[in-house]
Amino acid sequence: MAVSAQPCFLADAALGRLARAIPPGQAVPGASRHIALNSHAGVLARSGWHQRAAGGLRGGRCGLLLGPAAVFALAGCRRAGCRRAAVSRAAVAVDVNTRAAETGRSQLPRPAHWVVRSTDLKKSVDFLTQVLGMSVLRHEEQDAGCKITCNGAIAKPWSKTMVGYRREDEGYCLELTYTYTVDSYTPGTGLRHIAVGVDDVSKALARASELGYAVEGDLVTGPESYKFRVVEQPAGRMERFQYVALNVRAMPKAEDFYKQALGMSDLTADSPHVSSGDDAVRVMGYGGAEEVPLMLCEDPKSPFFKLQIWEGRNALSIPSQALNVAYRKVVEEKPGGSRVLHKLQSEPLQPGRVKENELSDLEIAIVVAPEGFEVCIVSSETFDIAVADAYNPGVEIDWAWRDQKTIDVIKEVEELAAEAAAEAKAAKQ
Repeated sequence: MAVSAQPCFLADAALGRLARAIPPGQAVPGASRHIALNSHAGVLARSGWHQRAAGGLRGGRCGLLLGPAAVFALAGCRRAGCRRAAVSRAAVAVDVNTRAAETGRSQLPRPAHWVVRSTDLKKSVDFLTQVLGMSVLRHEEQDAGCKITCNGAIAKPWSKTMVGYRREDEGYCLELTYTYTVDSYTPGTGLRHIAVGVDDVSKALARASELGYAVEGDLVTGPESYKFRVVEQPAGRMERFQYVALNVRAMPKAEDFYKQALGMSDLTADSPHVSSGDDAVRVMGYGGAEEVPLMLCEDPKSPFFKLQIWEGRNALSIPSQALNVAYRKVVEEKPGGSRVLHKLQSEPLQPGRVKENELSDLEIAIVVAPEGFEVCIVSSETFDIAVADAYNPGVEIDWAWRDQKTIDVIKEVEELAAEAAAEAKAAKQ
């Protein structure tokens, strides 16, 4: 199965549009379980939904990889002979100008989500939903490693599950990445904790303890050793995520990067989570009322500061103009010692059509902060609309299918290893 190079968070947006083009009640013949896209031929393969009923999509257990094509042919594809049956065509490109006008978006920069890892997706989802009251916002299966290393530099099939409290374009969330055959991650010392507001702190802590998680004060150590600070939800605040706390060794370098490159401000004085006079802490963000800022905690004497793939990635939704300024700053000036991990990419979402302006394209780059934290910067004009379309509350994750997928991937890895060993042996003879 071919996998698109298109950033995978645009997946379900295309699925929703394509589904709306199929008359209610019309079955999708030849549909299997997964969804993916051949970006060259423009073919949806192994569709994961079975039928569009009058009430909406039925099935739809995973997202799809949206390639740079505006019109796709839907097809069912099975590995044995790859039997294909085209069903329908529909325009699925994002009309940025129309949608932005309809929603009246201000396009202010905002923290969008934090990427965390999981070796047991069900366990991670159960913790976040049962202890912290989150919901699954969408789920996608990917047949190859992410080209911009969303799941780390691991060339294996993986899945992405967005979990939070509100639609992605309206609120912050977590991106759970699960890579098939990876059974452990080494925790780093950079990601300190994620603060979440709940209505009943005692109840949430008690539930965490019941499920066997360590609780120290208001701090819970969840799956994969990620720590969550559970606090009372502030009155009048809609956003449940409060802040993300990071350890840094050199505050001046970190401040230089977040201020000079990303255009953030020092919000420490207005933060209810910082004690007065604590010079070792800075709260950085854009100042939005519902924002989830970064809390930088300096510990210059720590000899154990080391980041791992476990630390994940910070994602920011930034207007295109500001994104390009930030990217050039990192490339040319390297504030605080920052650098580029993946160069700025621009993907057309309406190929073959004369664009009214450059905002019709998705822009994305991955930069690295001075301490080594990865930061994904993506153009909000396209990203926010796409993730709103991808919103899929109540999506059901097919755990039985995932178990079989794990067996299939392990088998494939073993077969490849055996072939490589045989080739190496033959080469010596």
